Amino acid sequence: MGVLWWVRLIRWSIVLFGGWILVLNVSPVCAAPLFQQYIADSDDFVDTDSNYELSDNSSGYYSNAQELELARIESRLERSGWVSRGIIQLAPEKKMAGKRPVGVPVDELDRMLRVVPNGTPLLEYRRISSTFGQRLHPVQKKIRAHNGIDFSVRIGTPVHSTANGIVITAARSSSSGYGKYVVIRHAQGFTTLYAHLNEVEVLPGEFVSKGDLIGKSGNTGKSTGPHLHYEVKYLDKMLDPQRFVEWSSENYLAIFSLETDVPWNVLRKKSTSLSVVEQERRPATNI
Repeated sequence: MGVLWWVRLIRWSIVLFGGWILVLNVSPVCAAPLFQQYIADSDDFVDTDSNYELSDNSSGYYSNAQELELARIESRLERSGWVSRGIIQLAPEKKMAGKRPVGVPVDELDRMLRVVPNGTPLLEYRRISSTFGQRLHPVQKKIRAHNGIDFSVRIGTPVHSTANGIVITAARSSSSGYGKYVVIRHAQGFTTLYAHLNEVEVLPGEFVSKGDLIGKSGNTGKSTGPHLHYEVKYLDKMLDPQRFVEWSSENYLAIFSLETDVPWNVLRKKSTSLSVVEQERRPATNI
């Protein structure tokens, strides 16, 4: 077991609080049973590029136990005074058509934009060089499905998590088509993937907040040039990441009509109920 593993385990599992040691349930050992850690070797230039599976309950939604576990982790971190090691505010790539939400509960807006991917995973990049959907394979010269978007970016550019979640895969080997990559499982049934990294800065089982550094961009795996391949998935359905990249509080309602493969009404209700659970778990403040 390497030194880095132990450093990360201590860093994320132990918080000194009021002279007592509080052990958080976010170490790789504790988190592994909750989140299945399987991802197939794949190539983001072919139609099998997103062949990673996350087994959930047969109803098609994440179990309440898993949702509540994420809520408990966030609540414990907040109560302990924990501060993210590199949190930033991720801005949308551009503004989607829409207006500031009217009549949206504050708790819903706050939680949805923390736990559902939104904004760019990069603070700076040249351009989006390849979009979601069918495209001409750059090598085979055949039309293939591209299940993510590609950001053209310099090697070594910091890559950030686009929502709170738990790292389920942190591949430091370049043997797969994705090269070095990270997969993060978020609440509400979403996962994100960040591929072709030069460096991976997280370990499986780590809890990350929106904006946390998870790696640095590169050119590993089956890549024709330096870029970040970014995917957003809801259960077993691949989604257009650009809609989430452009999503923010200013156009909060717009994505609900644009992305019809997600049962937003159900998720919004669940998000509000989880916010109530978080509030109830917070101890009263003595004045």
